[in-house]
Amino acid sequence: MPLSRTFSLTICFSLLLVFSVKADSGDVVLDKLKPYVSPRGLSRLPVIEQNCQGDKYCLAVSLRPYFKGPAEVRRTVHPSSDSIRRVTNLQSIDRSDTIFSNQLYVSLQRFGRNVSSAVLKVCGKTRIWQRIIIDLRDNEGGDPERMLKVAALFSKPATGVFYVQKQEGEKNHYSIPVATDRCHFKELALLIGKKTASSAEILASLLRDHAGATLYGSMTYGKNWLFRIVPLNHDWRLFLPAEEIILPGKELKQGIMADQRIPHELKERLDYGE
Repeated sequence: MPLSRTFSLTICFSLLLVFSVKADSGDVVLDKLKPYVSPRGLSRLPVIEQNCQGDKYCLAVSLRPYFKGPAEVRRTVHPSSDSIRRVTNLQSIDRSDTIFSNQLYVSLQRFGRNVSSAVLKVCGKTRIWQRIIIDLRDNEGGDPERMLKVAALFSKPATGVFYVQKQEGEKNHYSIPVATDRCHFKELALLIGKKTASSAEILASLLRDHAGATLYGSMTYGKNWLFRIVPLNHDWRLFLPAEEIILPGKELKQGIMADQRIPHELKERLDYGE
């Protein structure tokens, strides 16, 4: 999916397959591309192959207009050991505070390995909050299973809440699981914006539908594809649209619309605008 963090070690949903750069010739890469190319693109393959003469980068760029769904050729940022350590040590929750009267603010920036435990820890297992505010404005998505565990802290279980569909038509359905412990609240609010993407968008939509949450802010990014990464050479990667994310009854590619703008007094308290 477009919109990735610099030096990110996981690309949204963590469902990406990376192929060996050294082992793949132009023909092997071409075989991997064919299932994602439209009939019109396939009809142009002989000319494209002749022009590119096995160059993987040339093949990818030439076929890009004919892919089924969005595709990108991106330059790879080769991280240093310091940047790898920074990404590895990033926490899911960037900030949590008690604001106003008995209201909990949680800035949930990513879905890390222990994200549900971290959220439950700041909620407390027994405390009942007047309102919990979850800030997803800087959350660009992540592992769907981890996201669903967060959803389960605020919502009752629900089956088949969304699914991903491969180009071949195969579907993989996801459900909100049963949580052993939950966060307790009278009101639930989520802050969303243009950087809210992928599984973070899904979380916002699910909590509005299944936990009665109110969404504040602006339209989300609208990221509705999972991508397969094909290395072209040392510096370039092809991101292929491998699986589409489907939220029943919603058009995720249009983004998730907020219910209201963020109240002025809340923005002032957080010292952070939309």
